[in-house]
Amino acid sequence: MSGIDFNIHFVTQTGERVKHTFSVSAINGASPKLLTLRASFPENASHYFLRLELDGHVYETPEAGFENLQELWEWVQVNLVNLGKWYLLNNELLLVVKAATGSLSVGVIESIRAIFPVLQPGEFYKVRLNGDTSPDNMLYSREDVLMYARNTWGDKGAWLTWKDSLILIQTINSTNTLKLWAAVSGAFSSGFSEDFA
Repeated sequence: MSGIDFNIHFVTQTGERVKHTFSVSAINGASPKLLTLRASFPENASHYFLRLELDGHVYETPEAGFENLQELWEWVQVNLVNLGKWYLLNNELLLVVKAATGSLSVGVIESIRAIFPVLQPGEFYKVRLNGDTSPDNMLYSREDVLMYARNTWGDKGAWLTWKDSLILIQTINSTNTLKLWAAVSGAFSSGFSEDFA
């Protein structure tokens, strides 16, 4: 049996100094039992997602991803914390885990989103993509808006709702613009009339 001891020293984003020691040994050709996986953050991204594969099992963030790294980190702390020891560094995510094989990546989803306004009695939703407005459709629920977007602009990418937003995950990097507002039948709403200024 032969083995190697590793000492890793680093500082987390919160300023915590961490020293981690682990040993890797091979017994009759066995695989190492402890992996250190790293994933660098893409710069200037608007929506992040994570993909982790350990011994053939895949763990992924929700389809909509996260608007910022802090949201991604909070999701990791709730959903993947039991898999190993996680560290958030200045420019990368680090995981120390017991596994034979593994990979970790943080990527970017090309998407745009619009926040659902709060409807008042008598109001309904209107949605527009690139100047193409939902005509006389009165969309009274988030599900109605999602169905309309999928049926009308399904060729632009995948549509979904997440928290308080309507999201378009684009099939190509594009300059699409998305707007969502509340309207009242037979009257201009403040969200609509601002486009005429």
